[in-house]
Amino acid sequence: MSRGMTKRWGTGLALLVMLLGFASRAEGAAEFVSYTLDWRNRRVAAPLGYVVEDVLSGIGQLTEPMRSPQDLFLDAEENLWIADTDANRVIKMTRTGQVLLTITEAGGTPLYGPQGVFVKNNGEVYIADTGNKRIVRLNPDLSVNTIYEAPKSLKLGPDFNFQPTKIVVDKSDTMFIVNGGDFHGFLQMDAKGRFRQWFGANRVPFSLTRVLTRIFATEQQREQLTRQLPPPPSNAFIDHSGYMYATSAFATRAQIKKLNSVGGNSFPDKFYGEIDVVGWTLTRPQFVDVTVDKNDIVSALNAQSGRVYQLDQDGNTLLVFGGQGDQRGVFKYPSSLVVDSRGWLYVLDNQRNDIQVFRPTEFANLVHEASQLYYQGRYPEAARLWEQVLDMNTNYELAHKGIARNFYKDEEYAKAMREYRLAHDKKGYSMAFAELRKEWARKNFVLLIVLIGAGILVLTGIGVLIVLYVRAGWRHPGEVVGEA
Repeated sequence: MSRGMTKRWGTGLALLVMLLGFASRAEGAAEFVSYTLDWRNRRVAAPLGYVVEDVLSGIGQLTEPMRSPQDLFLDAEENLWIADTDANRVIKMTRTGQVLLTITEAGGTPLYGPQGVFVKNNGEVYIADTGNKRIVRLNPDLSVNTIYEAPKSLKLGPDFNFQPTKIVVDKSDTMFIVNGGDFHGFLQMDAKGRFRQWFGANRVPFSLTRVLTRIFATEQQREQLTRQLPPPPSNAFIDHSGYMYATSAFATRAQIKKLNSVGGNSFPDKFYGEIDVVGWTLTRPQFVDVTVDKNDIVSALNAQSGRVYQLDQDGNTLLVFGGQGDQRGVFKYPSSLVVDSRGWLYVLDNQRNDIQVFRPTEFANLVHEASQLYYQGRYPEAARLWEQVLDMNTNYELAHKGIARNFYKDEEYAKAMREYRLAHDKKGYSMAFAELRKEWARKNFVLLIVLIGAGILVLTGIGVLIVLYVRAGWRHPGEVVGEA
């Protein structure tokens, strides 16, 4: 069967899967999905990327079950730390679910609704003790190191409300804090608890309505317009290279960012996820957490749909899985996720009160490895894996892009153009076409010179004839050339 015919069969299968998905949603059944997104952001069915390996809840080991846990962290020893919010505690367990300890107080004060936890490589624990409006810093033996309360700064003002919900800490002990619904960005504090700056703030998204209102509205309407604020961040993750990834649940664009040391975003500035139809309502994605594995694969958690979106470093969607429901593999309301050194994902659900452990399939491993090789510039090795991906899913557009890049590197521009076309990569196609045109010009240089020379001679001859004709046309009738 040709690749084109196989692709049409694959497209039909994708439509069938989508229709079945809508039907199951209408009946209220669990909807476990596995797909990717094409260049138009439409769903394309894909083999399963992840399967549920285990479900961790701590039942039988904890004095009471988890209650509305909000945050999950994986430490350097690959133990899980859970901010068990409504139970007013932090739990540490192994990645197989064995509970190691619980933290219920710090400095003689019980924890109150903690929503965030972070553990440094040296074992120090940071807790966003939200209800008590403080950050608790514990030594590796869990003795209190420092308790940070609201920082004092003229830039914050006298009415500043300190309500930390999430926290990450860099190698210099600088803290980046999600402060409630604060629209300024991440609250940056140093190790002494001093306010440094607001970091990585979002912008108010462009709106044609706002532009027209500024032009035609009354003064009172303009004042209301200026009160529109940018969306606050929802969570953050610091990868092995020190880059900070951030999510914004209520942003309409650039909901996932990769922030550098000065807060600039180096991740593609575009819309991530999908707009879903629930009943008669359009719902936007709400990305509440993000994590990055050792291969720089980004996994972002959409709490609104219960789906995990995996992206490469260009923001392309590699895989999507999950869904909403009560069964294994889907979620009621996921709140956080982490990834271990094996590439296994752990997703915390604050309504199911458990952690589902997802193991990548052969298909996911192939996609991840091919993507990693591609971004390392090892195009021939990546192309071989992308071919295997196409054997498993002929509609996988990014595989064509990876193969095209290898052809381009090998100066096989015609083949590269074909693969870029299948990948719907206009930029790559244009690059390959430009090189093919230059290559043709180099190979046919002598012919071009001959043709250009011949063209010049022909044009010169035509010009001479025209001049002679015009000059002859200006002579008077009966005039003989050479008469005195």
